[in-house]
Amino acid sequence: METLGSRKASGIPAPGELRPSVLLGALALSLLWVAPASAQFVLPEVRSAHVGVYTEEQAEAGAEVYANICSNCHNPTNPLSGDKFLSLWSGKPLWRLYEFISTSMPYGNGGMLPPEQYNAVVAYVLRENGYPAGDTPLPLEPLEIAHINLDPHPEESETP
Repeated sequence: METLGSRKASGIPAPGELRPSVLLGALALSLLWVAPASAQFVLPEVRSAHVGVYTEEQAEAGAEVYANICSNCHNPTNPLSGDKFLSLWSGKPLWRLYEFISTSMPYGNGGMLPPEQYNAVVAYVLRENGYPAGDTPLPLEPLEIAHINLDPHPEESETP
């Protein structure tokens, strides 16, 4: 006779219990089913933050948010730029940095700012870490941010 304990031990889900992979598969199939045949989903091209993924205006707006909110905690002993920042974030998708800032900051009250201000702060942080400004603002779409890489600065990737 099969018991709930033996089901769990064998990896068989209990009645009414679905595994996350089953749920994701069902969601993917349902999205394919409801999407019109003529609709095409095109992923943004992966690009480097070195090509200028924010505007100077965004960075200036971010400097203002930084001065009013972020500087309460981030100062010379807890900087948002420099070697410590670059060693932590270089080589990762920009989305990771954006997600961390937008869900965790300000400390103890993460998510309190509108997305435009979080984008501005990320632009400011990029500028302060030597990533150049460009002609196009940092996008508000998470999928587009996810396709931007914080590639290391050339001097970081050089080997002695």
